[in-house]
Amino acid sequence: MHVIHLGPDPRTVGGIQAVLRTIRDHCIGADRISIVPTWGRPSAKYNAVLVACAARIIMAADKRSIVHVHLSDRGAYLRDPPLAALARARGLRVIFSLHGHDFPTFADAHPQVVALALAPAQHVICLSDAARAAAGRTVGCDRVTSLPNPVAIDFQSPPASETEPTILFAGVVGRRKGVDILVEAWRALLDSGTDGTCRI
Repeated sequence: MHVIHLGPDPRTVGGIQAVLRTIRDHCIGADRISIVPTWGRPSAKYNAVLVACAARIIMAADKRSIVHVHLSDRGAYLRDPPLAALARARGLRVIFSLHGHDFPTFADAHPQVVALALAPAQHVICLSDAARAAAGRTVGCDRVTSLPNPVAIDFQSPPASETEPTILFAGVVGRRKGVDILVEAWRALLDSGTDGTCRI
């Protein structure tokens, strides 16, 4: 099975990029993985070239291939859904993963944009129950699944029972990613006598 993943260039920094690197490096979900970037830097001209290259790859793809679109927000709604429509027109299977944290709010504010963007999807993967509910209202609940992002497991690491408790926050430090909630929860744990380390 060959899966063509569309999304930001995994050589750049970001959450979706980390997910794409994990999928590629560990060959998750397919015998053959192709990462085809549709965004590489904040330049419409540069990204238009990437989208054109992605369209050529989709046109040349074997009919048994799956196109997996990793949709975030803003410009991704202009770049990626037309590629998904092209893939469906060629008879390829199309899956979307919704990564934007504000998808439920965006879907409620722009239902027609979301409906048009997700129309080519045979299945939609969401990271939260709120996103799943919003996507379900658009494409039907039977075509939507909640599934966390894949994480590579370090099997050489000692078991949790042999290490001190450690919390790691590896996102952009700010309220959008919930670091304020983590700090509040960590303080409550310390006050209750929990020992360990919190790294932000």
